[in-house]
Amino acid sequence: MNIVLVFPSQFSPREALAQAIRKAAGSKIEISFEGDSLVCKSEDTVELAWKLVDLCGIDTVAIAKKVSREFSDVSNSIVEVGKKVILPGKKFYVKVIQTSKADYVDRDIEFASSGTLTAKLAGINARPAKNEDEADKVVLTFIGKDAAYVCMDVIEGSGGVPFGLLGRASCSLHSGLSFFSCLYAVKAGFVPELVLLYADENELLEGAKIAEALTKQTVMQEHRLRLVPIRIPAADESTVNLAKDLIALRILLHVSNKSIVLPFSLFTHPRWFIESVIKEAVLADKTPYMPLMLLPDDLANFIRGSPELCARSIARVTKSEFQKYNREIDSAVRTSLKRMNALKLKVGPDYLHDILDSI
Repeated sequence: MNIVLVFPSQFSPREALAQAIRKAAGSKIEISFEGDSLVCKSEDTVELAWKLVDLCGIDTVAIAKKVSREFSDVSNSIVEVGKKVILPGKKFYVKVIQTSKADYVDRDIEFASSGTLTAKLAGINARPAKNEDEADKVVLTFIGKDAAYVCMDVIEGSGGVPFGLLGRASCSLHSGLSFFSCLYAVKAGFVPELVLLYADENELLEGAKIAEALTKQTVMQEHRLRLVPIRIPAADESTVNLAKDLIALRILLHVSNKSIVLPFSLFTHPRWFIESVIKEAVLADKTPYMPLMLLPDDLANFIRGSPELCARSIARVTKSEFQKYNREIDSAVRTSLKRMNALKLKVGPDYLHDILDSI
């Protein structure tokens, strides 16, 4: 019997993750617990596995063959799977993780099945590796309390915690950094209520694509979205970007959610600006979260690959220079709030078109 084996991320509660998996599956599935993992039975294991890859709260997803814990059954199944997944001329490694006691130890099965596989695959010049790091293919097996699971394919998950664990938060979408900020908020367990800011049709289209990408990280059937046209003060590029960020913040201060997510980092924003917006948010009785504050590694790589963001991170905008635009920013915020359009959209293939059709 083939099943989908789900391994939660470190801080992901199993029960909450099981609920999220049932929603993501979209069809009837059976879920049971085996140690720290979740065993999912479905009519189409491959389809279910790929639905779960983008689901927050999951470390890895495996399509596995479920067999009895008997030594011979486990060893034979490893050989059977290995013959299918190990390619000619490649090095392989058999790894067995034993989470429950048996009348054998994991090393016994690794030795027996690896020896048999070496003989079976001699004709295609596949040979065992000395360790997991040197292997082209690792044949992974888990020995649980009730059964053993021989993995045919192991796929890395999104990590984080189950979607919605921390409730709702408002996030602005108006830049590449804001996309990362929203994404980290989703992975942290927030339900994002997006505020999409745009200055023209091109920005609306790009923002709508980003919003659509973010919904794929969730299990929502409906999504709340606010579309907000904005007018940016005429200034140099660095000041324009900072002005757009401040306009986004002040619009978020007028939405109903107490929690707001801000796309600010000490690598890309002046310290005086970050300290100022934190004070402004707290005075408005909001709780600001800044997932990018200390520059995660993948964000650093994103910035290095973006000439626009690299230039922005080097630029220094002083507080006195920026204050010259306070009146224009205040006026832009008032105008945007009057023109804000709140939507409730179905999450599905027509999501992007529904956003564009609403204008």
